[in-house]
Amino acid sequence: VVRAALARGSGSSDAPWQSADTVPIGAYEDTEPLEDAASDVFLLRRNVGSRPEVVRLNGFLMLRKLGSGGMSTIFLAQHLAKGIPMALKILDSRLIEDARFLELFIREYNLISHIKSTHIVRIYEQGFTDTHVYIAMEYFNQGDLKDHLRYGALPPATALRIFRQVLRSLEVIHAHGIVHRDLKPQNLMFREDDSLALIDFGIARHHDATVDPEAEGHAPAFGTPYYMSPEQCEGLPGDPRCDLYSAGTLLYEMLTGAKPYTGKTAVEVMAQHIGAPIPHLPSAVAVYQPLLERLLAKAPEDRYQDAGERPR
Repeated sequence: VVRAALARGSGSSDAPWQSADTVPIGAYEDTEPLEDAASDVFLLRRNVGSRPEVVRLNGFLMLRKLGSGGMSTIFLAQHLAKGIPMALKILDSRLIEDARFLELFIREYNLISHIKSTHIVRIYEQGFTDTHVYIAMEYFNQGDLKDHLRYGALPPATALRIFRQVLRSLEVIHAHGIVHRDLKPQNLMFREDDSLALIDFGIARHHDATVDPEAEGHAPAFGTPYYMSPEQCEGLPGDPRCDLYSAGTLLYEMLTGAKPYTGKTAVEVMAQHIGAPIPHLPSAVAVYQPLLERLLAKAPEDRYQDAGERPR
């Protein structure tokens, strides 16, 4: 399975998807890191090995769980030879035998491992054992944008500074032909020098990749509903302009402390992205409304066409 997936890992096929008609919107939030150390150890053993003494994986010392998503779990680990902390993203062991998920995991590495930019997470290596597949990447100890938004809106100057860094990260990946498709606060990480890096390319794709004509018009939606572009909500693969729309949702949230569209289910939120009016900013930050109107335009052709177009 691994060999076949490696051969296809740079392809453009998308992940399996389940109908969002009745999925509670909270189901799309990332799983929070566990607070209970005993639970952390249990998960480490379940994901890394069944023997109680196993806390190492291919030259890494597993320290604690950082978080998890639908396909993988991320652990803080120490590279034993280099002596530095890294984030180890491990594919769920139950998915390794499923070629579709394995290909997506391998493709994530292939998409960004060659990109060297302070605006993008640094990828160190990809590894395979008899039972596990992992990606070793840069570890961030200053949290993510979601942490910064915990207490509500940010000062406009702070929001604009972060927004500029988001645009720079998009410029970098778009220049490499990559569309992220899942831009959200949890995927924007801070370093100690307050610089920001984009992470998690699990559903990213090359924007010029071939789309299966048989699937066109019946494609699933990919992304996190709060931050998805209208075209993503309609099942279209999206181009760089869908990332700019997502950046607009982030700007709105940073300036107001609220998401531009909400609902009880994913479909309710996605329907608003498609058809609801663009929300108005409060009077204190209304000066940014024209910028927001361009970013959140329903039609891609009405938005900024690339991340470098907007005056900085």
